[in-house]
Amino acid sequence: MIEGAFVPELSEPRWAVASERGMESLNLTYSAARELVSKLTGEDVRGLCIITNESAQRIAEEKTRDKTSTEESVTSAK
Repeated sequence: MIEGAFVPELSEPRWAVASERGMESLNLTYSAARELVSKLTGEDVRGLCIITNESAQRIAEEKTRDKTSTEESVTSAK
């Protein structure tokens, strides 16, 4: 178990689980995120990781920017 300053953060609902499929869940405690990773591993879901909600938001924003850029490129090529 991790001791010290990180313990309060681990009990806060600030964690997300990501996989190759995308965001699996947001706003989890670290313990709940670990349980979800364990469950999804049993379902053969790949690329699982626990990240902060803040990181999950950045990933979502980046995907939105990439999708918009791709759509603009396709439109301008026509």
